[in-house]
Amino acid sequence: MSGTKNTIRLLLCLVPWFLGSLVPLSHAVTVGPLDGKAGPSLKPLAVPDATLHVEELPDTGFPKALEKLGDLPSAALEWQRLAHKAHGQEREEALTNAARLNIAMERPAVAVAIITELLTENPTSAYAPEALYHISTGPNSAAQSDALRQLSEKFKGNPWATAAQLHDVWQQAETKGKITQTYGLPQAEELKTRIKKLRSAQQQKVAKAGAIGVMLPGAGHAFAGNIPQGLTVFIVWCLFTLAFLSACRHRHYAYSFLFVIPAVALWLTSPTVAMQIVRDDTHKTLLKNLASWNDLRPTIPNP
Repeated sequence: MSGTKNTIRLLLCLVPWFLGSLVPLSHAVTVGPLDGKAGPSLKPLAVPDATLHVEELPDTGFPKALEKLGDLPSAALEWQRLAHKAHGQEREEALTNAARLNIAMERPAVAVAIITELLTENPTSAYAPEALYHISTGPNSAAQSDALRQLSEKFKGNPWATAAQLHDVWQQAETKGKITQTYGLPQAEELKTRIKKLRSAQQQKVAKAGAIGVMLPGAGHAFAGNIPQGLTVFIVWCLFTLAFLSACRHRHYAYSFLFVIPAVALWLTSPTVAMQIVRDDTHKTLLKNLASWNDLRPTIPNP
C-alpha cells in the first residue's frame, strides 16, 4: 500500500514538468517590459580612433608643489607650459600665475610680456585685474604706473584694483613721508590723517629741541634722543667755559678768546643740531608707526 502511495506522489510531481515542456518557448511566461518579445539590437562599442582628440585637464598641482618647495623658476616654466597646452580660463589662470612668479623673481620684462599676451587675447578676462595687480606692485616703475592706470580706469571697484591702489598709497607714505593721491579710499584717507598728526607732533618736537638747546648746550640733543652726543657737547662746552673764566680771572685776556669762541660756537649751534636730529628721526619714526598700523595695510584679495 505504501509503495502505491509513493508512486502516485512521484507521478504528481512529474506532471507539472511534463506540461511545462509542452509549452513553446515563444509563449513562455516572462517578466519585464518586453513580455517575451525580442529586444532591440545595440550597436557594438567602437574602439576610439587613434586620431580622436581627448581633452586633458591641466595638472595644476605640479607647479603649485614646485612653488611650495621654493623652486620658482621651474614653477614659472611649468605654468607657461600649461598655458601653451590649455585654452580658455585654464590658459588665463596659468598665464597669470606665470607672470606672478616672474614678478617675484624680479623679472618684470617677462611678466609684462606674459600679461600683455593675456590682455591681447581677452581684455575682459576675469584674471586680468589680478595679472595687472602683480605688475602694479612689481619693481618696474614704468610698468607699475601703466598697470595701475589700467586698473583704475578699466576695473574700478574691483578688489584687485583697490588692493593695487592702496599699495600705491603705502608706497607714497614709505618713500615720500606723505600721501598725495588717496584714490578716494577710506583706508587711504585714514592713513593720510594719521601721518599728518605724526608729522605735526614731530614739528612740535623740533621746536622744543631748539628751545631746550638754547637754554643749555647739549640738552636739546638729549631731548631729541641722542643722549651720548648731548653729554659730549655739554662737557666740552663746560670745559671751554671754565677755561675762559679761568683766563679772565688771571687776566690772560688774549688766551680767553681762544676759549670763548668755541664755547659760544657750541652754544649757538647746539639748537640747530638738536632740531636737525629730530628732523632726521622723523622718517624713522614714520616707518616705525607704519609697521604698527596693520589695520590699514593692504591685503591681497582671495583669488
